[in-house]
Amino acid sequence: MPYAVALELDSDAASRVEAIAARVAAACGDRATTISSIGVLPHLSLTVYDDLPIDGVAAALDALAVGSGNTDLLISSIGAFPAPGAASVAFLAPAITEPLLALHDYCHRALAPLGHVCWEQYQPGHWVPHVTVAMGLDQEALRTTMACCASGWTPFRARLVALRLIGFPPVMALKQWSLRATGD
Repeated sequence: MPYAVALELDSDAASRVEAIAARVAAACGDRATTISSIGVLPHLSLTVYDDLPIDGVAAALDALAVGSGNTDLLISSIGAFPAPGAASVAFLAPAITEPLLALHDYCHRALAPLGHVCWEQYQPGHWVPHVTVAMGLDQEALRTTMACCASGWTPFRARLVALRLIGFPPVMALKQWSLRATGD
């Protein structure tokens, strides 16, 4: 079973992402798998692994939750990972900041002693921070999805509020930590 380590967005930002996903679902129907349709809260994945020792991950991530609070993002753009067939992904992207890169780096350093290698696109130097809106898109659905994302687009602020360990498929939250600033 694959596992993701993800950062959950605050409720206002999540509502904005879900509203865009709802427009995509209405426009694309079953040609798009939206985050809402698979029961996933809007999030930003730090890393994904094919396999991990759950107990070791939980212990390694406990410290990440402390000191990560009050991390704000500007969701500043829309984008896509185009792929052949029906495998494209549409997303919203945060502006890249030092605190965000530090969270990503810390996560990888904390999990490195477990001896597993994460998916290449999530490794430092390859990672494109993103909040998925829809996936499994063919080229026509990708064009429609991008138009839905762009319609009325304005950048917005998001606060990272929780860290989750997620297993999939099916999607299930295995452990969650509230993010808190050092001293909270």
